[in-house]
Amino acid sequence: MGKSNINTKATTIFRQLILNIILPVVLAIIALAIYNNYSRTTAFKKFYHEKNQLVAYFIQNTLQQQDIALAIEEDNLDIRLEELSDSIVNFYMPGTRVDSMDLDEIQKSLGMNPVQEDIFIIDNNGVVVNTTFEPDLHMNVYDFGDDFRKYLENVQLADSFRSEKFTIENSTKKLRKFTYQPTKDGKYIVELGVYSVSANEVVESTKEILLDISSENRSIRKVDLFIGADPPFSFDSKADMSSDSVIIQNVFNKNQSISFENAEDNGNLNYEYIYMKREDTELYKGAVIRIISDYSEDKAFVTRSLLNSILIFLITITVVIVLIYKKSKVITNPIKKLLNNVNRITAGNLNERADVEGNNEIARLSEKFNVMVIRLEDHYKNLEQKVKDRTAEISQKAAEIAEKNKDIEDSIRYAKRIQNAILPPNDFLKELFPASFILYKPKDIVSGDFYWSHRDEDNHMFAVVDCTGHGVPGAFMSIVGNDQLNYAVNVKGANNPGDIMNYLNEGVRQALRQRSGESAVRDGMDMTLISINYKTKKLNYAGAFNPVYVFREGELIELAVDRCAVGGFIDEDLFQFENREFDLLENDMIYIFSDGYVDQFGGPRGKKLKPKRFRAVLESVHKSKLDDQKEMLDQSILDWMGELEQVDDILLAGFKI
Repeated sequence: MGKSNINTKATTIFRQLILNIILPVVLAIIALAIYNNYSRTTAFKKFYHEKNQLVAYFIQNTLQQQDIALAIEEDNLDIRLEELSDSIVNFYMPGTRVDSMDLDEIQKSLGMNPVQEDIFIIDNNGVVVNTTFEPDLHMNVYDFGDDFRKYLENVQLADSFRSEKFTIENSTKKLRKFTYQPTKDGKYIVELGVYSVSANEVVESTKEILLDISSENRSIRKVDLFIGADPPFSFDSKADMSSDSVIIQNVFNKNQSISFENAEDNGNLNYEYIYMKREDTELYKGAVIRIISDYSEDKAFVTRSLLNSILIFLITITVVIVLIYKKSKVITNPIKKLLNNVNRITAGNLNERADVEGNNEIARLSEKFNVMVIRLEDHYKNLEQKVKDRTAEISQKAAEIAEKNKDIEDSIRYAKRIQNAILPPNDFLKELFPASFILYKPKDIVSGDFYWSHRDEDNHMFAVVDCTGHGVPGAFMSIVGNDQLNYAVNVKGANNPGDIMNYLNEGVRQALRQRSGESAVRDGMDMTLISINYKTKKLNYAGAFNPVYVFREGELIELAVDRCAVGGFIDEDLFQFENREFDLLENDMIYIFSDGYVDQFGGPRGKKLKPKRFRAVLESVHKSKLDDQKEMLDQSILDWMGELEQVDDILLAGFKI
């Protein structure tokens, strides 16, 4: 065991060198490596984001060039399409049933190309009721979205020919130009749809440019363009949007670009969705560019760099630690010898001495240590004798204190017998209050809370009194209070709670003879005194701070009392307590109490119970049998206290009418 301690202590200097020099350097280098890795990763992300923005800008310029080329083609088509639309609306449709019109014949008579040009008749419900393009017959164009519905409604209101720019047709995903013109009766809209070889060549050229972007940039996997927000569709009909249709729709709705990374089987991919506002169109006012980039190679490069740095760092630290360990031997070997001697001495062998070798600081330390051990041995012998003498003295004092404590405790227990003697006997209480219970829990052996009872003909009186303090001081106060209550009814002839408390107030003041300048503490009593007439169902009551609770048919009635304590300073005006009256009903439940229950600390946070929780406890038990109520209230306060101590005397009485 001693050898293990020596080896452990012997490496202390080496460990201190490691902890105080090497460890801070290691932590600093690790922090620098983490910061460097973070900076590189951030720089790569910023680079790719800016690169994607440039790609988006290039695509936007490409689309603008496409729009210019398409605009030239549209100008050539608009004149002819307006003439065709006017002919259908003004010549062919008047007086003809729309659903029975032979649009193929009209198409032929107008010299329209049946492959490139189609006619659609749309009713006010958005349904294609007649067309030369059979797949769209009975289709509801309002399903294209609210923007398209509003557009057709504006066409009806304008009552004029409206030409839309080239757009992607929803059913064929081909570029097509549409025109709209309402009929004279306002019931239908004539829609012409025309494919343009030149326009499609322009679009195909744009698609090839999008493909070239991903093929010419190693990190870009794919570039896709989605147009039309309600719902969006791909500019390239081959583009897959099944996995991120919700994201694309969200970008359209918020007009805000988003990006995120996703680790997949084929690499770490970055998805960036860039919102692009489209001008000069009423149908599809926005577009989303989806750029899928592969960061795998760049991340692998960053990871390799980090691992190389860590490897070089570990090799360097290992070499440094080995060198420090070898150099520390020069210091630790002499200290080991001294430490072996110290361990033997600290084990209790004060006759041991440290070896003095050489002529250096360690030798001087060993000499001084030996001097200290000699002095320590002398002090130890002297201290050992003093401890024996003092232990004998303490044992004698402890026996004397124990004897005195026993005498004091015996006196207090005898005082408890005297205090219990002044309390009303149980037989007397059962005679006055057949349906009642008393929960009485003194904090100490004797109590500052007491209860008192008296009978004056049909008036059955009961008081709960809370004297200042608890224990012995409170017990003395309780004797004064009990004596003055008996004096009030037996000598003064008081027969209602208010008069009794007024005589008690005067008697306590005279007995204690306190003056306002002598003490900051006002000794006195808080109490509640009730008088029940079971024949007339009348309750007379008076109180000092503590109210009366009456439960009637499940509802709590709180009977207020005076906000003044019994007693006080002899040189102050004597307060007059008011006698109050309350009509009782059969099955009313009355509670009077001291503040010990309410002020008890406990619960999960160690706080006071407080009146609100106390009323809830009474409400939960007041319908139970009286004996059960007492047990439930006792258990409730024990549960609330938990492991905390009782802070005050507890007294609670209940009476059922």
